[in-house]
Amino acid sequence: MPHPMRSFLSDQRGSVTMEFMVAMPLLVGWLVGSFVLFDMFWSYSQSEKATYVVGDLISRVDAVSDALFDEYYLVYAQMTPRAAGERIVRISSIGFESGAYVRRWSRVEDADGLPGLDGIVPLTDATLPLDILPALAEFDSVVLVETFTPFSPLAQWFGIEPFTIPNRITLRPRFVREITYAGGAGA
Repeated sequence: MPHPMRSFLSDQRGSVTMEFMVAMPLLVGWLVGSFVLFDMFWSYSQSEKATYVVGDLISRVDAVSDALFDEYYLVYAQMTPRAAGERIVRISSIGFESGAYVRRWSRVEDADGLPGLDGIVPLTDATLPLDILPALAEFDSVVLVETFTPFSPLAQWFGIEPFTIPNRITLRPRFVREITYAGGAGA
């Protein structure tokens, strides 16, 4: 190796300011990216916990009404405070008879105003998500709770675009064979 190149590579002198200017964007990017990922996982966790709470609440009653649905929606909204728009909660009662799953009732709460989710409507027998329903005995039933929570990242520098956090759980009614729907337009 020629003498000037060897002396350049072995030179240990440097400018702290220049090193800082090179490293600072990487450190800031790492810090902001960490906050964005933490916020995303925290929002997903809060949404999932709130879905389980609503499911647990509904599994403990023997009949639901429109007023009770409004209360469940408010519980969900209170537990997901950082949602970036309108949340949607769909609760459905699904039974099993004559070897087939049957929708007993289905209700969507607050489906207006969320872009991209206009297709969230009450379930029908044809639209039941059979892939997530557990095996049921004849005349048994489950409650399916689905939530859709919009998420918008704190910074969109990292390619994480706003998206919707979906959650689904199925629960058995705790004290009755089937939860009934006591009126309203959602049945």
